Amino acid sequence: MSRPPREPRLWKPTAELRRSAVRLLSRKGLSNREIARRLKCDEGTVRRDLKFLRTPVSKRPPAKEPRLKKPKIITPEQRVKQFFKAAKDWFRSEGLIRPDALFIVAEAARRLHLGQQAYSHLTDPTLSPAELLSHATPRREVDLIAAGAMPEKLEYSTNWFARWVALNWPKDGEVREGVLRDMTRWAEKEL
Repeated sequence: MSRPPREPRLWKPTAELRRSAVRLLSRKGLSNREIARRLKCDEGTVRRDLKFLRTPVSKRPPAKEPRLKKPKIITPEQRVKQFFKAAKDWFRSEGLIRPDALFIVAEAARRLHLGQQAYSHLTDPTLSPAELLSHATPRREVDLIAAGAMPEKLEYSTNWFARWVALNWPKDGEVREGVLRDMTRWAEKEL
């Protein structure tokens, strides 16, 4: 005799929630098979849960701690490539024209050069350049940009871009300057 196909589950309950449901249903006098059918799990799981619930708390195995994921280590070359890809996508998505893009890159380079001490306390990033996008966003007045005030939008974009470059290379000024030089060349050629 074959089992009927199971309905797909929309969510999977935690072990604690499932065990409390098993305890409640077994106290009502339902069989293991009926409990499994109602909870949409295997009968063996119900048996294991009942065995776990019968064991004294002092003798239960300790809960497993989730493993921490190791942060991905990005080489400097990979960081530069990822930065260029994300920066190009950002410039294109903003719809910036060549003069605006050149202004943003040049002004960001000037601000970073003048404020080098402001970023020297930061540690090297563990996130990729694309992931740092949201961390670099400065606070802004939404009304000014929504109204289409271009000087304010350029100021906002310059602040954002400078912070983003600084978060990617907080201590390495030479790499920062090289990246900004290459971004200027790219904007002159392709925008």
